[in-house]
Amino acid sequence: LLSSANFNLLSQLAALLHRQRSCGPASCQLLLKSLDLLADVLSRDRTFTLTSRHLSVALQASSHCLSLYVPLDQDGPTNKAAMTQSASMTQSASVMAPPASVMAQSASVFEAVARVLLAMITHRASLSHGYQHSTCSCIRWMLLAVPAHALPASCCRSLSRLLEAAGTDAQPSFRKHAAYLVADFIHRFHSFPIGEAMIRELKPGVFAMLAVCEDDERKLVHNSANAAGRSCFRQLIIDYDQDYKFKGGT
Repeated sequence: LLSSANFNLLSQLAALLHRQRSCGPASCQLLLKSLDLLADVLSRDRTFTLTSRHLSVALQASSHCLSLYVPLDQDGPTNKAAMTQSASMTQSASVMAPPASVMAQSASVFEAVARVLLAMITHRASLSHGYQHSTCSCIRWMLLAVPAHALPASCCRSLSRLLEAAGTDAQPSFRKHAAYLVADFIHRFHSFPIGEAMIRELKPGVFAMLAVCEDDERKLVHNSANAAGRSCFRQLIIDYDQDYKFKGGT
């Protein structure tokens, strides 16, 4: 499995399943098994050393699966019309929401990708700056996808663990993305009707990102938000000071 030929089969499998998504649940189950296998391989830090080839396979498979199962709009709900429509969208959720089976598949793939990325971050090998940037891009995609697809609290829990791992990583390059992730949380999560359970599950990871932000970065996040976002950010700071800053976690 760890040979070049066999390891590369994982990315080829992801590409194959991308073209055959119409095959239904069986295709999704095969993809989930493959992602779990990839996460297991990447977790074996004492068995082999991660190379750029391994990281490329993992990142290609992860980004590929995210774009397939939890796609994002190109611009997202950044305008006033989209945000004012969010309440009315919830009223017609029973009509517009995708089938439960599709939502379950999206959530399962989301959590499987989170396990792959977590295995990469916690692996003993150092990730280059380029791969750290690509990994954070996947994490940012996942953060934006949670409210857009109304993913369950279990996805928030998986994403929170991923954010905590990135925030506590010894390499400083991951931390350069913390302010962007906090800003995405502020903007995205007050633009959609999000349940308290989801916010509660995700907050430890957001707090971990906030902990590595410099004062200037926090000011930038605050100043770049609208009025509602600034209020949300101030409350986040209060919760962070009460529940995380002096306790090392929640």
